[in-house]
Amino acid sequence: MKTSFAIIILLAILSVTAHAGVGESVKRVEARYGKPEEVVREIGSFRALGYRYRGLMVIVGYVAGVCKTESFIRRDHRRLSEADVQPLLGLSTAPGMTWKRLSDFKGDPTWIRSDGKVVALLNEHTLLRVQEKDFHEPK
Repeated sequence: MKTSFAIIILLAILSVTAHAGVGESVKRVEARYGKPEEVVREIGSFRALGYRYRGLMVIVGYVAGVCKTESFIRRDHRRLSEADVQPLLGLSTAPGMTWKRLSDFKGDPTWIRSDGKVVALLNEHTLLRVQEKDFHEPK
């Protein structure tokens, strides 16, 4: 009985701490992806860092140390299928939230998170971009 209770508590803790992504701090994102491999871009308070995660290149854009956007692309630039996309969307899904598929945007699949604050676009089936709904990356 004590063992099963301990396992339930451990699983609950892991489910709360396992998600990273849009809205999370640099420290929290690095807990999932590890240390960044490169600085991709810096403009004012915006900083994009490149990580390696499960065969993917992940570019995370931060403003003032908070993740505003994540982009996932295979290093060999092969297509991402719907089956590939779902676990990646799950990285930016807090407990109790879901993703809803929307109409395609210019032929590209799109989703919105159930809280309405985060959107995702699968650009040409090779790059998945997940970001705050009203975020615009500085040029």
